[in-house]
Amino acid sequence: MATHFESNCVWLISPATKCIHLHNENNQRKAIICNLFKPKSLIVDYKFYRLIWVEENTIKTSTLTGSDIKVLFQAESEIRGLALDYSDDSLYFSVDEKIRSLSNNITFHVKEGWNVTDMAFYGNLLAVAVKTTAARGLIVFIDKRTGRVLREHSKENVKGFGSLSIFNYNGWRSDNISSARSCPCQHICVPSFDSFECVCQDGYQTNPENGNKCSPNTFNDTSYLLIADDYKNAIYKISLDFKKYSPVLNLQPTFTRPVGLTYDLRNKRIFYYDLSYGYLRIYYENGTVTSIRQQFTLYMEYDIFSDLLITNEGRRLTLSSTDGRYKKVLYSRTTVRQLSIEYKSRKIYFVTYAEIYNINFDGTELKLLRKGNFGYPLALDEKEGRLYFNNFMDKSISSIKTDGSDYKFISEAFDSWMLFSIIVVDEYIYFTNWRVRGIGKALKSGGLNNTHELLRQDVFSMMNQVIVVNSSNNPGRLECPVGICEQLCVISNCLCSDGYQLYNETNCKLVPKPTLPSTPSLPSTTTKWQNDRRDQLSTAELVGIIVGIAIALILIIIAVVLFKKYSDKYLYQNLRFWQRRRMSKIEPTKFRFETQLSVSTHVSEDELLSTLSDSGVFTSSDFSNEVAQPVRRSSSRPSFERHLSYISQDMSEP
Repeated sequence: MATHFESNCVWLISPATKCIHLHNENNQRKAIICNLFKPKSLIVDYKFYRLIWVEENTIKTSTLTGSDIKVLFQAESEIRGLALDYSDDSLYFSVDEKIRSLSNNITFHVKEGWNVTDMAFYGNLLAVAVKTTAARGLIVFIDKRTGRVLREHSKENVKGFGSLSIFNYNGWRSDNISSARSCPCQHICVPSFDSFECVCQDGYQTNPENGNKCSPNTFNDTSYLLIADDYKNAIYKISLDFKKYSPVLNLQPTFTRPVGLTYDLRNKRIFYYDLSYGYLRIYYENGTVTSIRQQFTLYMEYDIFSDLLITNEGRRLTLSSTDGRYKKVLYSRTTVRQLSIEYKSRKIYFVTYAEIYNINFDGTELKLLRKGNFGYPLALDEKEGRLYFNNFMDKSISSIKTDGSDYKFISEAFDSWMLFSIIVVDEYIYFTNWRVRGIGKALKSGGLNNTHELLRQDVFSMMNQVIVVNSSNNPGRLECPVGICEQLCVISNCLCSDGYQLYNETNCKLVPKPTLPSTPSLPSTTTKWQNDRRDQLSTAELVGIIVGIAIALILIIIAVVLFKKYSDKYLYQNLRFWQRRRMSKIEPTKFRFETQLSVSTHVSEDELLSTLSDSGVFTSSDFSNEVAQPVRRSSSRPSFERHLSYISQDMSEP
C-alpha cells in the first residue's frame, strides 16, 4: 500500500484480484491496473508522479492513473523488496541475496540465509526487513554510502516500511503545495505536475459535458446479469461479455450486505435479503424500498406467474407472498441450500448437503433425484431439461436431467467448494467464486477439455447470487388474478399458509389449536368423593393401575428369593473374615481349634466334641464341671467355653 501527501488517495496492490486499486477517503474505488503476475512492493514516486511495483522478477512503472505502463528492469530470479531514494532518484531492490541499485550500480551483500521482505530509505540509511533461516525477524540499517550494517533490531513480525519513506519525504514538496489548490473532482482526485486528474469509481464514467463529474455506466443490452456484492454493499448490472457494468443499487451508506437476489421483470422489482439487519428488502425502479422482517435467507426465486417468493428462509423450503403476510413451509427435514423453479411443470428443485430433490408448488410429491457427494449451488436449464450443480467429489461442475438420470461432467471448477451461485445463459454457465472473488463461465455442453474462463476479478469483492435478466422476454400473464385465492395461489389450486386450512376451494380458515380440559378443583377428601373419583377413571386407567401393581409385586418376590439364596453365602464369608482377623491375636492352639471349628457352622455339640477329641486338642474330661485342663499344655490352656467367648467377642467387634 502507498499514498500521496498531495491528495487523500491510497494505491493498494491486491494479490487476490491481481490488480492495483485506487481509493479515496470516501471509500470510492477504482481498479486502474489489472491482470498482474504476482504483484508486490508498490511505491508512489511523489517527484515524478508515477507508480513503481514488482511482478515476480520484473520492475514496472506507470502513471498514477495506471496508464503508460513500462518495464524498468527484468532479473533472472525473483525480486524482493523495493525502495526509492528521493535524494538522487535511485531505485534499490533485492535479488539473489544482494541489494542492488538500478541507476548507481551499487551492490550490497546481505548475510547468507537472510530473506529480504521489504525496504525503505530513512535519510542515508537503508532500512531492510529480513526473515532469517531460524524464522526470526530482523530490521537491519545499512549505510548506503559504505554498505556497512550499522545496527540490527530483532522483531517477531516484520512488516513493510512504506511509512518510513512517507515520513522521510513528507516535507520535500510541502513548500511547493499551494493552500488554494483544491480538488474539483466528484469522485477521486489524482495529483499531477500542475493540477489534478479526475477519476471515476468503478461502475461510473466521466461525464462528457463536464470532465470533473461522473455518471453511471449505461448500456441497453436486452440480457444482462445482476450480481449482489455484500462486501461492497452494492448490486451491479453487468453485460454478458463483462465489458460493461454499472451499480444498480449502492448500499454503502447503510452498510447493507445484499444476498439472496431475485428479480420481478413485470413490476421491475429487485428482491434481496439484508444480511446485516435481517430484512427482506424490495427495491422498486423509482427508488423506494419496502422492508419485511425475515429469518436468515441466502437464496430465493420469484415466480412471475403466481407472484410468489420461494426461499430457503430459516434453511427451510418456504413459499410466501411477496408482502410476507402468508407463508407455507414445504420442506424442513434437512437444510435447504439452494433452489430453482421449473415454470412449465410447476416444480421446485432444491439441493441439501448431499441430495437433490424436486417437489410441487403445493408441497406434494417430494422426489429424491440424486444422492451422493453433491453440493450447492444449483441451476436449472429449463430449455434443455437439465440441472447443473457443484460436485464435491471431483471438484467440478456436473449435470443431470431433471429426472435424475444421465450424469454428465461439465467443467473443472477452481476451488469448487467456494462456488456460491450458478446460472445458465444461452450456451454458457456463469458462476461466482468466493475464493478468487471472480466470475467465471464455461460451455454448458461439457466435456473433459471444457475449461472455465475467469471473466472479471478487478471490480467485485465477495459476490453472492447471480441472476440473468432478459428484458426482451414476455413476462406472461399472471395466472392467479387477484381475488381468486384468499392467501397463496400456486396456479393449480389454492394453498393456505401454516396454521390455516382450505375450505370452499378458495378460502382459508384458522385451524383451532387443541386445548386441554381444565383441571377440576379438588374437594375435601371424603369417602363419597373417593367413590366419585373412582367412577371417573376409565377402563384403560383401571387396567393400567392393576398391571402396575402386579409388576411391583412380582419384582418384590424376585428380590426376596434372591436375598434368601445368597444371604447364607454372604454370612458365611463374613464369619470367615472375622475368624481370620482373630487368628493373628490368639495362640497356635487356638488357631487349630478355630480351623476345626470353621469346617462347618451347623454341627451338633456331640459332633463338635468328637471332632475336637479326635484332633488331639482336648479330651472329654476337659468339658467337665472342673477347670479345663489341656492334654498337652500347661494349666493355663483356655477351655472350650473360653474359646467360644473369644469368637463371639471378636464377631461383636465393629
